Amino acid sequence: MIINPYRFSAGGGSGYLLDDYGTGVAVAYSLRVLSSSFASSDLIEVREDGGDTTDTFTAAQITDGTLATFCGANNGFVKTWYDQSGNANDQIQTDTAKQPQIVTAGVVNLIGGFPSVTYDGSNDEMTCATYSGDHSSHTGFFVGNSSADGYRNILEHSDNSSMTGREVAFGQITPRYWGTVSNNRFNSRGEDVTGLNPYLGEVIYVSGGNIDTWTDGVYRDAGAAGAYENCVGTNLHLGSPYYKWSGGCQEVILYSTDASANRTSIESEINAHYSIY
Repeated sequence: MIINPYRFSAGGGSGYLLDDYGTGVAVAYSLRVLSSSFASSDLIEVREDGGDTTDTFTAAQITDGTLATFCGANNGFVKTWYDQSGNANDQIQTDTAKQPQIVTAGVVNLIGGFPSVTYDGSNDEMTCATYSGDHSSHTGFFVGNSSADGYRNILEHSDNSSMTGREVAFGQITPRYWGTVSNNRFNSRGEDVTGLNPYLGEVIYVSGGNIDTWTDGVYRDAGAAGAYENCVGTNLHLGSPYYKWSGGCQEVILYSTDASANRTSIESEINAHYSIY
């Protein structure tokens, strides 16, 4: 049974995470409703691979059988993942070979009972060409899982031709941030998890040139991020063009501010919905 996509906030707020904690949010991608502005709006556009037709779906339609019916016995792939931040930073992929999958043979992909977009670890990625970053502070939240070890990113800000200028990245089994690529921050905090958890809830917080990380509500590590660089171009990728994500993605929220004052409240709301730990 797929669980209801709507869930009141753990702190007794409005019932929508971004209504309560939306200040400074830059992008927000989810298969549930994060903002009252999207309560009845489409969250994703899906292509079914039987006839290559496309349609858009609300959170309710993702879970009530509408999406599965649209795909029939076919597979469904995400062409557009709409940004709920209000900044219109939608993720788009028109190349059918690179679209991540949400329906497999007529069945909606799930992690822990909740819908999930699956990245194949080979060539799946989406791109937002309108995002503008280079912020001194970031706060990020990720919900999903990983099915392969190694250098793999679910969210990355970089150009399309090289790895230089990366400012934002959630990566590997335990998503994390780092600053300049030249500083080689992939392993700076010793968080390369070799055991693959079937379900992960991740929180990463960056401020003042340092990186602090939490996994499933537990503080993990702090490390220097290095000097931030301006990114070449404005591309924000959901699924890296270089270090391909392998596994599921249910929710990614990125703040362009230091949201540490609300971090535990946001974390609690996310966990109240997904029951991660």
